[in-house]
Amino acid sequence: MTANYLVPSEWRLSRFGIPVKLLERSGTFGGLDDISTAKEKYLIPATSLLAFASGTFPKPFTAGNKICQLTSQMPGLPFMRSKRITWKAHVDGKPIDPFNTDPTADALTYGPVVEVDVEYRSSNQEDEGCIDDPRTFLEIIGNTTGEFLHAGAGNCWWSPDRASSISAGGTLDRNKNPNVPVTLTVPHTEWTLRWPLIFGPFFEEVLVHKLRARMGKVNIGEFNILFNAAPETVLFVGYDYREHPIFTGETVDTLERALFVEVDMKFVEKHVVNEDGIIIGHNHFWREGIGWQYVSCGTDQQKDDGQLKPLYTRVDMNDLFSTQQGCCTYQWDGSVYQLVSEGCLGGWRCPDDAPVLDAGVGVPEVGSTTNSPCVPP
Repeated sequence: MTANYLVPSEWRLSRFGIPVKLLERSGTFGGLDDISTAKEKYLIPATSLLAFASGTFPKPFTAGNKICQLTSQMPGLPFMRSKRITWKAHVDGKPIDPFNTDPTADALTYGPVVEVDVEYRSSNQEDEGCIDDPRTFLEIIGNTTGEFLHAGAGNCWWSPDRASSISAGGTLDRNKNPNVPVTLTVPHTEWTLRWPLIFGPFFEEVLVHKLRARMGKVNIGEFNILFNAAPETVLFVGYDYREHPIFTGETVDTLERALFVEVDMKFVEKHVVNEDGIIIGHNHFWREGIGWQYVSCGTDQQKDDGQLKPLYTRVDMNDLFSTQQGCCTYQWDGSVYQLVSEGCLGGWRCPDDAPVLDAGVGVPEVGSTTNSPCVPP
């Protein structure tokens, strides 16, 4: 007897505990300079659409400003991870109501199944526990720019070439016109550090205060995230902000809204090396007739006490990207993960929910452990 393909109870396959009927598979395999992609087309019960989406994209977990969006594996190809879901009615002219917006409709008003396309792409995503890698989602964009200074012509000499200007007795004429338009080009790099996924409460409670405290200031030490930029060469000039709400849940009644934000942090790097090998940063300024000099500010008393301060205040920029706040260790008891150790720092806490097995991953051995990052208080 041939199974009715629109009756979920007669389907053989399941995904995330949901009956499914596989209609189609396709994809591409890429080389070293390309990615592999795949697509699956399923029929699922209309009432299970949200549960299917939650299984494909489990609820993200947070570790400070590091957000981890877990994804599911493609059956048979574990290196392929889910990227996007699209859904629609399977039968033309037969609407669907997966969110139960019309509960009093007759039984045959809406189609019982939904057609779902799941897109995958190759990924090396692995469970890295509490490894603190701020580049997980970070995008770094650099653009060249600069400024033009009127360097001034005081203490300047004219010569036919470089050799004449540095040789004793060379042909040199002192400049006698202070209005000669001597222009100095100072190259800069404008950096944008784009963080596309930051947990909303962490931004509101922690990160925005770090950003505000560093605006208009320079790095006191090497700035690691910008390839170890030299001290005082990177100026933080501000940030752009965008909100992205994400909805998770298995049914309409359990639907939850989680706020994530995207932040573009803006920096300007000034890095010029003079002939003495000194790195010229933001606290160096051009002094007419002398060249680059470091500027410190203060009263005569502060000068005598050695308490002069640079024009641009120096701060630790690396702390903007500090995410490690400890881990919580869970042990597999044969059915679920149980919390066995709390190692949270600075008032952070263990996540409300214990880890769950990723779809398509084998059951771990009893007694094996895994780590989850601590979350903000």
